[in-house]
Amino acid sequence: MTVNYSAKGEPKQKTIMSFSNPSAYNTIKGLAGGDEIEVTFVKDDKYFNWATVERVAGVVQGTNDKPQDSTVKAQPVVRTSTYETPEERAKKQVYIIKQSCLAQANAYSANRTDGYPTVNETLGIAQQFLDWVMDDGNGPAQN
Repeated sequence: MTVNYSAKGEPKQKTIMSFSNPSAYNTIKGLAGGDEIEVTFVKDDKYFNWATVERVAGVVQGTNDKPQDSTVKAQPVVRTSTYETPEERAKKQVYIIKQSCLAQANAYSANRTDGYPTVNETLGIAQQFLDWVMDDGNGPAQN
């Protein structure tokens, strides 16, 4: 389960696993967005993990004697896909091919004995390479 919270005014995220901290997991599972919790931290190796989680009822800001960063406000988690769509993947692949063709056109141009070509000539060479790579045998490529 992922918990979005703020500590010292900074937004943070914490992943709580049911098998590694069942007590904290079960407490958080019963919370609603905006519920305030008090967290006790414990240092494991080089990380601080949540040892205990307790729901705080009726906390008035400024009256709590505990350190400010020990009270966090739980927020509902909204999961969005981070995977590329097929259209995004195809577009990215064309960019990669174009970049490669431009690099090869530069390498080709650097080895010419009749002088250095202009930028437009190099781009024309890159376009020829791109057209050849993208040609599927059914006519001119669409890019």
